[in-house]
Amino acid sequence: MSLMPLLPPELERDIFELAARTHRGTAVNLTLVARRVQIWIERVIYEVVSLSDRNKCSSFLRTLNTRSVQFFDEHVKALCLPYYLDMDQASRILSVCRHVNNLECWAQRGSSPFSLCSAPQLDPLSSSSPSSTPPQTVPAPLLPCPSRLSVNMRDLFHSSPPDFSLQLFANITHLRVADSWLFWSTWPSFAPIPILTHLALDFSGAGPAHIPRLAPVLVRILRIRLRPCARAGSRIRGSHC
Repeated sequence: MSLMPLLPPELERDIFELAARTHRGTAVNLTLVARRVQIWIERVIYEVVSLSDRNKCSSFLRTLNTRSVQFFDEHVKALCLPYYLDMDQASRILSVCRHVNNLECWAQRGSSPFSLCSAPQLDPLSSSSPSSTPPQTVPAPLLPCPSRLSVNMRDLFHSSPPDFSLQLFANITHLRVADSWLFWSTWPSFAPIPILTHLALDFSGAGPAHIPRLAPVLVRILRIRLRPCARAGSRIRGSHC
């Protein structure tokens, strides 16, 4: 015989959610208390998804087959994709976690989901038609538009400079670029990122001899009214990716 809860449901939920956020290591155990508690706590557990080892990656990829897309779309707010994920796996995860606010993406191998958005893709059926109707474009993949992004641009865009006009960067306020200064100093500008306020760059290996090369780049950065940071990046709390 199950006992009726002694506290109002709203207060009970607040207590359990606070306990889960304060001690994330025991949050899974709280899901065993009752079915209603499981529903509350699972939402907290999936707010921050940090795939810090291969077992967690495999488990999360399996979970994608057992939950609705809506569940991940609504509840995953912070996501860390480690370097040992390939881009196909990263694409699959990003396609269901489209409302992520804080994204760290270190996936490397394969075709980047972001580079696929760099240009309209023509529908081969419409483009081969003799009709004068303009060819139809295939919609770009539905991907997150986070406000915080930590990434190695070369892994996403391969050898090409990043296209900061993509929808991916439309909501970015905090950007951490892990690329070496040898690469980001050759990019035209960060100005196309419309609401960027904080930028973390890697200056590893740069010395006084490189000031003539870096100075014009840094002047361009300062002109877009942001707050540059030398190396500090905004990492997902508890992330070990």
